Amino acid sequence: MTLPTASQQQPSILSSEEVSNLLASGSVSPQEDIDRLRASAELLDDQIKALVLDNRELLLAETASVGDAAKDFQKLFLAVRSLQSVASRVKSEVSEPRSQLSAKTRELAVMYETVDLLRQTTHHIRLVARIKAELGTADARDLSKVARLLTEASQAWAEGDLSGIRICEENHRYVESTTADVRGQAMELLERGVESRNQVDTGVALQALQALQELGQSLDLLTQEMVQRVKKRFMRSLDAKRLAGGGGMGIGGIGGLGASQQHANDIKVWEELEKSMDELRESAVQAWYLENVLSRKKLSGHDHGRPFEMFWTMAVERIKECFEAAMVARSRTIRDALVGNYQRLAGLLEDTLASIARETIAGRSSSITDEYANSYYGMVASVEAEYLNAIQGRLESLALAAFPGGARAPLPSQVDLQGLHARFFEEMKRSQRGGERVVALSAAVLGTVLLTIASLARDMGDVTLTSDVNANGSGERVERNVFLAKSLEDLARHASSLSHTSSVSARVARALDGPVNVLRQTVRELLEPIFRSKTDQTKNIIKKMHAVNFAAAHGAESEVASPSAYIVELNAAMGAFERDVLRRLQNPAPASNSSNSSSSSAVTPLAAAMGSSLSQSWIKHASLIRPLTGPGKLQLAKDAAELGSAIRQLSSSGSMTPGNAVEQLHMFKKLLFAEDLSVIESMAVRARERGGEATLLA
Repeated sequence: MTLPTASQQQPSILSSEEVSNLLASGSVSPQEDIDRLRASAELLDDQIKALVLDNRELLLAETASVGDAAKDFQKLFLAVRSLQSVASRVKSEVSEPRSQLSAKTRELAVMYETVDLLRQTTHHIRLVARIKAELGTADARDLSKVARLLTEASQAWAEGDLSGIRICEENHRYVESTTADVRGQAMELLERGVESRNQVDTGVALQALQALQELGQSLDLLTQEMVQRVKKRFMRSLDAKRLAGGGGMGIGGIGGLGASQQHANDIKVWEELEKSMDELRESAVQAWYLENVLSRKKLSGHDHGRPFEMFWTMAVERIKECFEAAMVARSRTIRDALVGNYQRLAGLLEDTLASIARETIAGRSSSITDEYANSYYGMVASVEAEYLNAIQGRLESLALAAFPGGARAPLPSQVDLQGLHARFFEEMKRSQRGGERVVALSAAVLGTVLLTIASLARDMGDVTLTSDVNANGSGERVERNVFLAKSLEDLARHASSLSHTSSVSARVARALDGPVNVLRQTVRELLEPIFRSKTDQTKNIIKKMHAVNFAAAHGAESEVASPSAYIVELNAAMGAFERDVLRRLQNPAPASNSSNSSSSSAVTPLAAAMGSSLSQSWIKHASLIRPLTGPGKLQLAKDAAELGSAIRQLSSSGSMTPGNAVEQLHMFKKLLFAEDLSVIESMAVRARERGGEATLLA
């Protein structure tokens, strides 16, 4: 009989939801719940069996594959065990040679280190032996060779760890002591070579110091020693306590210091300063010589190849400190000597700088540049400022006494003006002892005072003068302006002459030209309203010519031999103006050897402008006179000649040549008597000369 399949015997498989619903359905009694659970369990068991039966082929195949995998794993495990056994056998065979190789390698490394140590030790010993041999037979010229060997020995000691080796330690101590000795010998040789300008000794010493690798610091040390030597010398020169010598001089010069003692102290100050300047010159030349040898030996490529620049910068700063300390010291002995006789100090400075520049010329170039010169003179800036302030104070006190300023201030007296002139001359003459630079500085101070005088004089005058000029050009304000203008003109001429008589006229002229021009411009401002008013008055007189009958038919020339009435009046006005104004402004005749020409007067352009204006005004009005007969032309010619004479007199008083004004009057007279045809021909000739004949004919 055929058995039914699981699917035929059992109901279909319930889903989880169906089982849940079955369990969750309500029940009547506990027994019924138990039965239902049992039935559900049996049902689940039947379903599991059915699943296993349905998938038995697959389960059998999977079981077979698991068996095969187990066999393969067993084979692999056996192979790994075999490899482990082989590796263990190989390890046991290799371990002994490897340890032997490591030991041999360590032995070889120790041998190499020993050999290197022996080489360095041998090299160090040989270097020291060579040093000893060289020192036993060396002269000064082999000092650089010994220095190189010492440097190599020091480097060999530093590169190799030779400490602990008795002979090397002894040699190292010997090298250190010998290096100190060679350094000292090199520095001594360098100082001696620089001082005596011995290029061989200087070069050997520099090469030795470079071989010791101490050239830079040695140059710094030598330069600082020179600077310190110069500083001590100046401190000694400017020390008031040492100057007093422990005597009875008190603070500020109190304590019975007589004139003879003061004079002796001044002499001592300048003697010491001269020695200090000599020390500065000598040290500067030595620094320059040292730099020159460095350049020739091609040792200037290091960072310290400019000993002269280093010396100059440091020395100037130290000397400046010495002078500043002397200027603020409680005792005024040194300060009074320096300021009171600064020209001598400036002369010392200039002579010393010129000497340094002369002795430090290499080819066509000097070591003293403009920058160096400016810093050099800056050493005494505090003294120089005090000196210039003293000059300015003396000049300004006289200037304020002569020109107090203000419209109601009294005018300067001749004594005041002469005092100013004398002080100008005296200050400029004294400054010449200090050289060109001090003269230029003094001239600049003088120029400042002149500008102050110009401003004060302008305030004292009236530059807007319009109504106080009477027929003769007089009046209180006119008199005041004329006197101030004359005073300023004299000051300008005197200041200008100082620059031409000075031995350094170029720099003085540059310092004084501006202030002198300002003075003369102030003179013009004071005189312009006077000249302008007088010119207007004379022009009004010229207009009176239209009241003269130039058409009268007189037959005799004698009747027109005298000038017209308006010309007589004009000449009288011009004469009074010349007498009251121009003659007072007229400068004395310049000396034959003076370059201060008369054309530099501020009155000259005003007089020239006045003469030209009068000439043009007269010609304009004379050209309008109609009718004009022959005797009338003669009268005009006579008037023109008289006017020309008046303009010449004006020009003479104004210290100028008559110029175009008289020439224009002369040309007018020629034109006055020219025939019409000759006038046309003359115009044609001039047109041809200008290339304009066609225009003229047209």
